[in-house]
Amino acid sequence: MQIDAGALLAGALRTDPGRPLLTMYDDATGERIELSVTTFANWVFKTANLLVDELMLEPAETVGLDLPAHWQPAVIQVAVLVAGGEIGRDSARITFWLEGTDVPVDRVIEEIVGLSLRPMGMGLLATPPGVMDYAVDVRGHGDHYSPRNPPTRLGVEPLSERVLCERLDALLPALAGGGSLVLCRHTDASKLAHRAQTERVTATLDLDVDGLPRIG
Repeated sequence: MQIDAGALLAGALRTDPGRPLLTMYDDATGERIELSVTTFANWVFKTANLLVDELMLEPAETVGLDLPAHWQPAVIQVAVLVAGGEIGRDSARITFWLEGTDVPVDRVIEEIVGLSLRPMGMGLLATPPGVMDYAVDVRGHGDHYSPRNPPTRLGVEPLSERVLCERLDALLPALAGGGSLVLCRHTDASKLAHRAQTERVTATLDLDVDGLPRIG
């Protein structure tokens, strides 16, 4: 199935805007955050506007995005596709950077967008010269996105399960099929069974929980 992430979000907003799409647990910080379709789409559209209006993303341009599984990189990945870009792991003209790692230095980079991944979507503790603070800058952009570039289309198999996982691979399939993710970061394996029960998980991806089918 070829999907357009923007069209999928628009359809989900029409049919079931309040359903949970992405629930994230960080067992290192105790954080739990749940994004409904509406909240997730709001962040995606703000980020797409940031990419196109402020960072001047061109059609089919690759964005450097090598970040851990977390709700903010999930938003950014979908926003890149909605804005008509492509996702790469290497440095690119627009490159996202994680605070606490070395600031990338590459002659191809023109824009560095920094993320802290701290609880509550907080910004960088310190902003290096030439780095944009994603958590601060994205909030000033509009909640609605009108396409200026052709959206990027990808082939996915729709997924209707509520999936417990440590990866973001299943996010677009879940969006396409009415499913959702329970994303675990810094996973404490002793908490998975209880989490799966309380979150009404129906399948896992690369995690083992007794009684649940594993889809990857």
